[in-house]
Amino acid sequence: MLVQYKLLTSDKKSTDYFFRDDGRLGSQIETMLEYSTPLESSANGADDYRMATAIGFVKFVEPTAPKDAFDARGVPHGRYHPAEGVLRMLGRPSEGTAGGPVFRVGEWRSLSGETFIKLVRDQWIGSAGIETDKLLAVLGLGTRASLCLAIEQPSDTPPDR
Repeated sequence: MLVQYKLLTSDKKSTDYFFRDDGRLGSQIETMLEYSTPLESSANGADDYRMATAIGFVKFVEPTAPKDAFDARGVPHGRYHPAEGVLRMLGRPSEGTAGGPVFRVGEWRSLSGETFIKLVRDQWIGSAGIETDKLLAVLGLGTRASLCLAIEQPSDTPPDR
């Protein structure tokens, strides 16, 4: 499973959260989707099917005070959006109160943190088989294991592939 985190913002004229794209999210999603391939599953094979072949999601994180930023599991507050849906969203910006393009992510379908975690835990979404092997190779890991890896990339740094 690949998740790209993006911080939402708000302005003084509104209480709504929105996302202002710096031009990087589209290419980051395209990179995530390169690792989404259809599963080859047979009727007599393992119970490894998924609800969707895409393994990329974007979590739009709500800007909150540091003491309130995480839930009891240490997960930042926000909602998960399928990467393909975010690509569609990026093609339909709204006008912000200052006149620039913004994305009102609350108007798009998403998953709560609890639902997302349950779908991952129950293996309804996420990588399987060859996809997992490719991701482990990119990370330089040779064995399948539960892994959560976070990489912070400053906005002035071009993404590595």
